Amino acid sequence: ELKPKKAILTNMHNDLDYETVKNETPANVSPAYDGMVINFQNWLMIQAISTVIIPVFIIIAFGYFSTAFHFTKIKEIQFLTKFAQNIALPCLLFINIYDLDFYKVFNINLLLTFYISASICFCLGVLGGYYFFLKNLTSSIPIGFCCLFSNSLLLGLPITELALGSESLKSNYIIVAFHAPFCYLLGIS
Repeated sequence: ELKPKKAILTNMHNDLDYETVKNETPANVSPAYDGMVINFQNWLMIQAISTVIIPVFIIIAFGYFSTAFHFTKIKEIQFLTKFAQNIALPCLLFINIYDLDFYKVFNINLLLTFYISASICFCLGVLGGYYFFLKNLTSSIPIGFCCLFSNSLLLGLPITELALGSESLKSNYIIVAFHAPFCYLLGIS
């Protein structure tokens, strides 16, 4: 037996009375009418998440399997990494941060939310490294440092753009502009 949260009866014949059908059906079932707009907000959200997340995991899986099965050589990976980190990403950041109007985009609540969460991750990483692995606070700090550095650049930018559009990237660029100084200050001190 079907028990939908919400159902809409469509393809109704013109001799059915809307009010009669509406009164005879359960509260979660309603008859359709001409010009009715159906909100698929939840479905669209799931579809958008799938459209954004699945390609990221496909790329990660492709990279993993191409390395695991030796389709790519270490020198090729090193070249791509060096190009991305030394040329492509700095150019991308420079161009986009240069054009950014900090006064319009700057949102202290966004920064506080992001960096308080990052700081909590740092503390949890240090504590986890200390209590579960190393039993040495100094040696646990690099684990916390890794937890502190979220991938707001390599994953954050493409996911944000796919999910929310290119206009939403401005907030990410604000975070990226503060990211390294904040993380190094917290992680090293």
